[in-house]
Amino acid sequence: MLFLESKVKASKIFRWIWRINGLTFLVCSLIIIGAIIVAFYPTVKDYVRRRPMYRASDMVNIEDNVNLNSNWSLSGFRQITGTNFMMSAVHSKQEYSVGFGSGKEASATRNYLFLNSVDKATRWLVPTNQYLFISDSEIKEDPKNNSKVLALEYRFVKDDTNKDNRLTQDDKLSFAISDLDGSNFTELLGGIDEILSDEQPDPGTILLIYRSDGKNLVTEIKISEKKVLQTKELPPING
Repeated sequence: MLFLESKVKASKIFRWIWRINGLTFLVCSLIIIGAIIVAFYPTVKDYVRRRPMYRASDMVNIEDNVNLNSNWSLSGFRQITGTNFMMSAVHSKQEYSVGFGSGKEASATRNYLFLNSVDKATRWLVPTNQYLFISDSEIKEDPKNNSKVLALEYRFVKDDTNKDNRLTQDDKLSFAISDLDGSNFTELLGGIDEILSDEQPDPGTILLIYRSDGKNLVTEIKISEKKVLQTKELPPING
């Protein structure tokens, strides 16, 4: 009888020891997992935040704390309609790594090179390669047909306005015009959140309709003078 009682007591003690060991193991495991999360959180957060950087184009990484290598190249030259001028986009391809987010790439148009096909003279559009050019296009007397080209227009990003350490279309846009040989590059508008429409009511005028800081605006631009004539706010939407 005493033997059985001793056996039961020993079994209870063993179960308590097993429970305590299990609880200790669980607490230690949680501590280790927590330490790992704390140690690798900055790297994981950086990796998640940078997932859009796998986009093939229209992104410039400007972080200071990354191992960054840039390769530069020209695209194929294209003739500007009805002129002796040709233009080529200057592309940058960035390869960089941060922690586990290694092997990332980002490419973008950073400038334009103009070439006169007659005398072979060249000209850079802007003196810096720090911008991100989103698009470029010809401004014609009549945009509906193959008429005379009056100027060239550009949409580009100058600054990291949303402070995410990269230049993308999510930053504020600027709008500019240049002559057909790339000279007289003139920024006419900045701080644009979204361009809603780009109209040409007559051969010499552009109407740019856009959104900026919660307002819908329309700006009239004189093409030949590269000058803003007036800007008006459109009626607010009362919902």
